[in-house]
Order: sequence, then C-alpha cells, then structure tokens
Amino acid sequence: MKTNALTRLAFSNKRSENNFYQNNLFFILIIISSLLLTSFQLQAETVMHPAIPIIDKDGAHVLESGKAYSARETCGNCHDYDAITSAYHFDMGRSEARDDFGKDHGVSALVSPGYFGG
Repeated sequence: MKTNALTRLAFSNKRSENNFYQNNLFFILIIISSLLLTSFQLQAETVMHPAIPIIDKDGAHVLESGKAYSARETCGNCHDYDAITSAYHFDMGRSEARDDFGKDHGVSALVSPGYFGG
C-alpha cells in the first residue's frame, strides 16, 4: 500500500516538474525572442532622403510648370536612373506586356500581368 502511494507521489512530482520546465521554457523563449527583436529594432537607423525639387521633363519645378514630374530629371542627377528602372520592382510585368496578352488569358483588355514602374 505504501509503495503504491509513493509511486503515485513520485509520478505526480515528475509530471509537475515537467510542466514547470515546459512553462518556464516557453517564457524563456518569449523573452529571448523579444530581446532579439528589440535589438534588431534598435540597430535599424532611419535614414531620411534630403529635400529635393521635383522636376518635370523640361527641367522646371512641377509647382511652377504644373506638369507631371520626371523621375529621370528629378532623380537622375544623383542616382543611376537606368539601373534603378531596370530593377525587379520596376520591371514587374513590363517584359510581358503585349497587345494580345489578354486574349491568351480570357480578358481582351488586359495587356500585361500587372502594374509596373511604381
């Protein structure tokens, strides 16, 4: 009789010990994850682009000309415009645009798989 009671007590202690470790492990993982995320956020530094005039295709300020801005004229003086506009984000769908694109996909007005260039 004593043996059964001792055995049950030993198993219940073992179960509560396992639960204790599992619960603590969970909280330890949460704390470590939070610390890692916080350290990554602290390392990230916001870099602001300097103020620049927005220029149209003729080189005039858009607020004065009232025309649409030109990325080539506005950004091209400091940045490699050709490299930027041929990057993945700007080319999405551009190489697939054609007049019969929609016919192949059941929508006659469709000319490409999506927007590109911005």
